[in-house]
Amino acid sequence: MTDPSLPHRIHLVGVGGAGMSPLAKLLTARGHQVSGSDIRLSPTTQNLSDLGIDIWEGSNREAMTDVDLLVASSAVPDTDWEMIAAAEAGVVVWRRPELLNELTAMVPTIGVTGTHGKTTGAAMLVAASKGAGLDPSFVVGGELKDLGTDAHLGSDDLMVLEADEAFGTFTHLKLRGLTVTNVESDHLDFYESLDRLEDTFTEVVRNVDGPVLVGIDDPGGRRLAERTGRTTYGTAGDAVWRLDGLVEGRSKVSFDLVGPSGSTPVVVG
Repeated sequence: MTDPSLPHRIHLVGVGGAGMSPLAKLLTARGHQVSGSDIRLSPTTQNLSDLGIDIWEGSNREAMTDVDLLVASSAVPDTDWEMIAAAEAGVVVWRRPELLNELTAMVPTIGVTGTHGKTTGAAMLVAASKGAGLDPSFVVGGELKDLGTDAHLGSDDLMVLEADEAFGTFTHLKLRGLTVTNVESDHLDFYESLDRLEDTFTEVVRNVDGPVLVGIDDPGGRRLAERTGRTTYGTAGDAVWRLDGLVEGRSKVSFDLVGPSGSTPVVVG
């Protein structure tokens, strides 16, 4: 059954990108008629075609009269022919953050953000959720090797999302929980300065309607924790949740997770 809160026919511009292709899969699983285009075809777009999604290379202006909603990647310029044609045809035109805003308003969403480790962190959160007996939906910027996909429509009322900071995307999300891996200088073509980047992370953390964990093993993460007062984690001695005795092997990592209630041995791998 089509999700009634979004239009039925949705076209994605820049569908081959790591942030767009999993959304195409999720929307299709939710019952929408999805199509997509990209400047060039790739193994990623072929994978979408194999799922029954109508994919083409370049622009098809005439096809825009047959869609209800166009969603463009944040990297696609405003001069894109399909965006122009859709607007001229009276089709609603969104950017990717607007779609994510809508999706995160539909289902309780836990995000993972930070300069490094977002994909890995989100994948681990999916694994932890499944280990707890849950079947969450998820949208991640890379394929989860054990599941063979970067997106899934789960049966439980929960979504795990890689909450990227590029183009200010994470400021549009409605989150019920968040993990911040670290905060370092990145995307300064958009943010213009490290101060503005850190201010934006602070805004996002303060807007989360639920628990937030902030990694403090880097100076930016520590400053974020100090500014927001959120719970901390890391290898630092003053972290509320501390990884102690970290041992990195060829195929696994082990450590003691030390928290307010004591210490628990953990093996990942």
